[in-house]
Amino acid sequence: MANRSYIWNTATPDANPWNHLNSLKRGIEFVEIADASNRIPVPWLCCFRRAELNKVSIPLEPHDNGFQPEPLIFELPWIEVSTAQKNLQESLHIFQELTGDLLLGEGYWDYACRGLVDLPLPYLVLNPIDVFFMNDPLEEAEKFAKCLRDPSGSIELIKHLSFFNEYFPAYPAHDFYSLPFGELNHQARLGSSRALDAAYLGKNNWYWHRAIEQKHPPPEPPTQNKATCKKKQWWRLW
Repeated sequence: MANRSYIWNTATPDANPWNHLNSLKRGIEFVEIADASNRIPVPWLCCFRRAELNKVSIPLEPHDNGFQPEPLIFELPWIEVSTAQKNLQESLHIFQELTGDLLLGEGYWDYACRGLVDLPLPYLVLNPIDVFFMNDPLEEAEKFAKCLRDPSGSIELIKHLSFFNEYFPAYPAHDFYSLPFGELNHQARLGSSRALDAAYLGKNNWYWHRAIEQKHPPPEPPTQNKATCKKKQWWRLW
């Protein structure tokens, strides 16, 4: 099962995803504009550079014996759309440094910039909580916050958080966005392309979280797949 991360376009400047879901009851809607699996894409990390970070409490499920562990505290970002656009436009050098190829990096950067336009609401929120739980969640959250606070010299953190593979070049952006995935059959190169991809849903596929009809309930605390994992890893507290 994939660990997903999301960008939401919201009406209020609040990094807490639960607050936005609860606000649906008051008629305040928001829209999901990007969705990535098992990574926090490079363009997102560029958009949220020096973003406002809010502390968010992540509840954990109780143990089988009834013990309730303390919630985890993560720092998550929100940012104005106009600032995110400016950050991304000024990030071409990051794409080129990652790829080591001016044209290759520019192709993914250009796609990311062109997709972040005509948004209906004034703020962006990045929700990477599930991806943190692919490893030690507190360590991953710390790396994430450090990457956003100090963009200079954060290339190694960007590689880590996006799962960019520096040893296998990404496919050219034109090929990645136009060819069937069956023709992009080198998994390591495909992984590098996905790290560079902004993972936009596209305007016709935006998912509106509507106040009238909620198709998705508020997110539950991360849980193990009991069908596939019998033994809890040391950092799993639930």
